[in-house]
Amino acid sequence: MRMHVRFLRSGGPSLFARYVQAEDAWATMIFAHGSMVHSEYYVPFALNLAEYGISSVLFDFTGHGRSDGIRGHIGDFRRHVEDIWRVVDSMSSANGAIFLGGESYGALVAWAAFPQIPDTGRPEGLLLVSPAFRLRVDLKAWQRRGLQHLARVWPRFRSPVAMGLAGVSKHPDIEDLVARDPLLCRRYTVGFFVNLLSVEAEVARMPTPDVPVMSILASNDFVVDTDVARAMLSRLPPPSTIRVIPNSLHGLCSDHGSEIARDFGRWCTELRDPSGLKVRPQFGR
Repeated sequence: MRMHVRFLRSGGPSLFARYVQAEDAWATMIFAHGSMVHSEYYVPFALNLAEYGISSVLFDFTGHGRSDGIRGHIGDFRRHVEDIWRVVDSMSSANGAIFLGGESYGALVAWAAFPQIPDTGRPEGLLLVSPAFRLRVDLKAWQRRGLQHLARVWPRFRSPVAMGLAGVSKHPDIEDLVARDPLLCRRYTVGFFVNLLSVEAEVARMPTPDVPVMSILASNDFVVDTDVARAMLSRLPPPSTIRVIPNSLHGLCSDHGSEIARDFGRWCTELRDPSGLKVRPQFGR
């Protein structure tokens, strides 16, 4: 196994990407991180995938980690969608199957980005972990209007209160990791938040992927509404599948990374053709 990093500089702000190359890899997973964190938090998960012959590309969204951009701010959700397009495009010459995945916010962006990826570079399947199709935020209509107005007049306004970690992960060192990490983003702008709320309203109308999707949900998710995710994802025909991990919180990749990698590896094995060289076409592709 080898690991290297590079910056993707063409087509927009400079994006930091980390590559974990598995020995005798048959596939590559492009994985998008959740909000607040950045790609480094998913290195253990990438190492788990490597055990099953799956290499990984972990990148930082614009405004996160080591990538360019205003910390925790975007003027348009499409900016992060384009980040995924750029990473997928950078893998155009890669050998083997390409998968696209993400956790939480990253899963939401992967879902939104997928339908517009050209057929020539389209991934063979999706892995969605705790997808943030709907946050557990109870906002009144007047509160939403107030946020939208503030985003128009002061889009880079940030709440003085940092995002909390309650109910996110059972990792024993999560609080210490966050406190020591200068690249973490715990105070997003109102512009970012309003963009996210806007996409939540549109996500149910977005085209569904025409490839197999494996979805992993937490049994006790206090961050996103898993009922909304389950309702959307249950419409996908087999071999798409939904799995709920018992006694789990929102941060599944940190708490159950080896388990998710194992199940995804087995699921992919079932999708591969008898020669073991590629994923079988699905949904009439």
